[in-house]
Amino acid sequence: MRFAGRSPIADTGAVSDAPADTPEPAPIDEATIERILGEFVDRHADVDAAVFGSADGHPIAAAGAGAEPATVAAMGAAAVGLAGQLLRFGGDAGGGDANVRGGDAQVWVIDVRGAATLTVIGRATAPGAVAAAARALGEHLVTLLRP
Repeated sequence: MRFAGRSPIADTGAVSDAPADTPEPAPIDEATIERILGEFVDRHADVDAAVFGSADGHPIAAAGAGAEPATVAAMGAAAVGLAGQLLRFGGDAGGGDANVRGGDAQVWVIDVRGAATLTVIGRATAPGAVAAAARALGEHLVTLLRP
């Protein structure tokens, strides 16, 4: 599946203003995103799984154990929507992230520019730095999909 890129030859057959030696961006596919998510999960010992989904709740890619991607992506989109609505009561007009913490587990749902969600499932002992790393990862993934 190709998400980004442009041919150096326009549809009219005319040569575009891009230099001829400018390579087209490589297509970003589900396997690439899963690899990036897997590296994130592997790098953070207290993280068990990560699911990257569309803003409307469809899974794009997932890594790790213990998460059904379709369910997690749908619930992540719903959690971001609910967080945004709750924040509006406080006068915040933007979207919102969600963090749910229990005795043994913790889940972060990151709203990535309103275009996607990144849901990270970890242990309750996971440091807060995981949330910051997840935000950066979500931004990176959206940038890869929409340069």
